[in-house]
Amino acid sequence: MDYKKYLKIDKDNLDEECINQPVLYDEYASQVPDLIHEMEICKIEMEELRADLYKQNVINALEQGEKKPTEKAIENQIILDKSFQTAQDDYYEAKKKAEKGKIIRETFMQRKEMIRGLIELHNSTYFCRAETKTDKSVKESYDNKKLKRRRGQ
Repeated sequence: MDYKKYLKIDKDNLDEECINQPVLYDEYASQVPDLIHEMEICKIEMEELRADLYKQNVINALEQGEKKPTEKAIENQIILDKSFQTAQDDYYEAKKKAEKGKIIRETFMQRKEMIRGLIELHNSTYFCRAETKTDKSVKESYDNKKLKRRRGQ
């Protein structure tokens, strides 16, 4: 998801930015449901493994003639199981990807709003207010005269 290169807005080509924005948004936002789906699958697999391990721990204890282990003892055995740790890592990784996907989707929504804001600034002649070199030199000359008057020169 190399999306950062698409975040910069070219204020001199707002028409192109407007045309490209929906395509970019769709490209990245459409990934979010798949990422969430993958996260949910990992979560279900982890929960199923937890249930299987719980059942195995109880059956093993009863087959060895022991009492049923406490909930805390069973939970500790499940947490220490390597296959459960792997399933848990897979779930957390999928969850991280899904959350990042949501952030990227929101980022492109913000980009859309920034394009809209730039268009409003463009329409309000904001970008036409650039000073010419002559205007700058006249202003500097005027500022220098004011400064000299204040100093008493």
